Amino acid sequence: MKNNYLLSIDGSTTASGWSIIDKDTFELIDYGVYEKDRKDEPILRNRVIYMIDGIKEVIEKFNPCEIVMEDVPPSVQNSMTVLALGILSGGVLGLAHSKNIPIKYISVATWHSALNFYDGTAKGKETDNMKQQSIKFANEKYGLNLIYKSASSKFNMDNQSDSICIGCFYLENYIKKEPKKKLMRK
Repeated sequence: MKNNYLLSIDGSTTASGWSIIDKDTFELIDYGVYEKDRKDEPILRNRVIYMIDGIKEVIEKFNPCEIVMEDVPPSVQNSMTVLALGILSGGVLGLAHSKNIPIKYISVATWHSALNFYDGTAKGKETDNMKQQSIKFANEKYGLNLIYKSASSKFNMDNQSDSICIGCFYLENYIKKEPKKKLMRK
């Protein structure tokens, strides 16, 4: 029997974050990350298989009724990363299909914007700022102590926080920003 749990995934070629959120109570049940450093496993497809196997373990342990995953961002700058993320996304889609679990994909810009991570400045759109905002959101929402060290630190826990943020966005468990009021002309 499936639990009324949402599995939320922030896929990556080196560290895929996941979280389990109860869809009724919005309780964070568990979260984690599957990591495989490029130095330990230089073959990209092997790292992706490791991520897929890890997500399979989470599915088998928690038996979620639905999956939401960050969509593969279109990019021409790093085609190998896009290819690997496409393979990862397809692997998770295959797992979901084999277990009859509905899956949805959310673009990074959509959930970043909804959770008010952009401050309207060019610096505010930088990856480092987004990592800090994600960790701050998850820590405040669930009383966690996820770590942010520095822009390129391997100790940053933004993969876990991103998966939590994606789940909160999908379940509409966040404070929505007020729509801008239109000015009336006379």
